[in-house]
Amino acid sequence: MVWADKAIFLTPKTTKHLKSLTDKLVHFTPDPAFTFHQSHLFRRSLTNYDFAITTKKYELSYFEAHLKKEQIIYATQGFDTNLHQPITKFNEKKDGLLFIGHHEKEREMFVQKMIESKIPVSIAGIKWEPFVAKNKENFYLNYLGDGIYGQEYVKAISAFQFSWGSVSKWIPELHTTRTFEIPACGTALITERNEETTSFFTEEEVIFYDSIEEMIDKIKYYQSHPDKLELLTLRELKE
Repeated sequence: MVWADKAIFLTPKTTKHLKSLTDKLVHFTPDPAFTFHQSHLFRRSLTNYDFAITTKKYELSYFEAHLKKEQIIYATQGFDTNLHQPITKFNEKKDGLLFIGHHEKEREMFVQKMIESKIPVSIAGIKWEPFVAKNKENFYLNYLGDGIYGQEYVKAISAFQFSWGSVSKWIPELHTTRTFEIPACGTALITERNEETTSFFTEEEVIFYDSIEEMIDKIKYYQSHPDKLELLTLRELKE
């Protein structure tokens, strides 16, 4: 069996050749392949694969335009059990919330309201520099750079009381890798309430919100009730 991952945009000729060398040719991508990242080579080659695996439920109809339904496999995002593990003890965690991810206008609005509500927020990711410059005098904002990866990513998430599993508004996704990586690192996941996140977790396992106001209220509640926050974190650690 031969796999072609998201980073490889193979030509139809190449995929036909690969298929001749194997019983099964499988394509996998954890990213949006039609609604955001796009490649004409991918679309033209897709019919040469025996199976295609996607983590984007909202793109299933696009895949169905090229393959039979039985050739398309939907899988949720996930985490690496060998990498994403708890590192920091609860009583040693930093106060406040961590977000690792690229800048989006909607995310900026949330972070702005949090720091104005005196909630410490640390962010890392690309395109945040103008926002950081605008708030350079705000004590509650901490910029960790344009990216954190690998073991340092795990250490960063595990070091905080809360971490935000924000889903992108550029695409209609309802969960992301952070949805699973944050709990796996032993930190309280804050995530929007939707049909996918509520299918993975209960109200007793993560911190759901429907609005920025609810998000802020819940953060402040758990900040003033660290015993309950610890129980929430420990419950996640058991998963």
